[in-house]
Amino acid sequence: AYEVVSLVWMELAMFGVAALVYFAFMGIPFMGPKKKNIPGMEHKPQKSAAQHTYRQWQQVKKGNGELPGGLYAVVTCMRELGKSSSQIESELHTALGREASERILPEIEQLPAAMIRDDAMDVLPMILRLLKDFGRPADAATYASLMAAQLRRRDYTGVASTASKLPSESLTPKMLAILATAAACRKELDEVLRNLSLLPMAEEGSRCALSSAGAGQILMLATKEQRIDEVKAELQRIGAQIKETKGMEGNQSMDVQRSMSSIKAFARNKDLPSATAVFDRLKLSGV
Repeated sequence: AYEVVSLVWMELAMFGVAALVYFAFMGIPFMGPKKKNIPGMEHKPQKSAAQHTYRQWQQVKKGNGELPGGLYAVVTCMRELGKSSSQIESELHTALGREASERILPEIEQLPAAMIRDDAMDVLPMILRLLKDFGRPADAATYASLMAAQLRRRDYTGVASTASKLPSESLTPKMLAILATAAACRKELDEVLRNLSLLPMAEEGSRCALSSAGAGQILMLATKEQRIDEVKAELQRIGAQIKETKGMEGNQSMDVQRSMSSIKAFARNKDLPSATAVFDRLKLSGV
C-alpha cells in the first residue's frame, strides 16, 4: 500500500511541475466572459467617418466650411454609405446650382481620372454627364478609358451607348477598335465592318488600334457567317494581326470538346467557380 501511495504522489508532483512550467511560459488564460461578435460592428468606425464627411458636405453645399479630402472624399463617402449613382449625381447637381458651384466645378473636372484609377465605372458615366451639362466636357482619352473598362466588363451595349454621346468625328482609332470588338461580341458583323472601315489604313511602323484578341473575335464571327474573305481584307487593310484561319472551325470544335471535358472534371471535383469560368469563356468565344 505504501508503494502505491508513493507512486500516486509522484504522479501528482510531476503533474504539478508540468502545470507550473506551462503557466510560466504561456501565461494564465483569461477566464472572463467571451466577447460577442456583433455583425457590422467591425465596419462602424469606417461608416462613422463616412457619415462625418457627408455632414461636412451638407455644409459645403451651402457655401460654408471646407472639405479636407475634397470632392473625391465626398463621392467616396457617399458610395460607402450605399448611395446609388443617380443619388450621387443629384447631390452634385444640387451643389452646382448653389453658392459653392464655382469652387466645386473645378474639382468635378478632376474626378474622372480618380474614378478610372479606382475602377468606379458605376459613377464615371454620371460625372461625364455632369461635366457635359455644365459646359466642361471631358477629353476623348477619358471616354476611351470608360469604353475600354465597359468592354472588359462585357458591357457591350454600354460601349455603344458611351460612343453615341460623342460626335462621330471625335471618335479616335482606339474607340473605333473597341466599338468593332464590342459589336463582334454582340454578333453584329455589319456594325463591325462599319467601324473597321473608319479606321485608317496601316502605315509602316504604325501600330494597329485593334488588338489581336479583337481581330480573332471578329474572324470567328465572320467564319460563322461565311464572310471571311470580306472581313480578312478589311483587317489586312488596317494592319491587324491575323492568325491563320484555315481549319478554324475544326480548331473551334476541338476547343469546345476540351472545354466540355474541363467542365465535367471540375464538376466531379465540385469546383463550381472553375467550371463556371470555363463556361463563360465558351460564351465569350461565340459558341
